[in-house]
Formats: sequence, C-alpha cells, structure tokens
Amino acid sequence: YKKVLNFIATAKSEGATILTGGRRPEV
Repeated sequence: YKKVLNFIATAKSEGATILTGGRRPEV
C-alpha cells in the first residue's frame, strides 16, 4: 500500500496531473 502512495507522490512530482486530466486518481 505504501508503494501506491509513493508512486502517486512520485508521479505527481513529475506532472501526473496532466496525465490524469488535472484531477486526482481515486484509489
């Protein structure tokens, strides 16, 4: 589960907001 949060944090820092359409993915 921690890996998921870490992945989200990493992706967010790399600009995942653009990939997700500008909103948080629901987990």
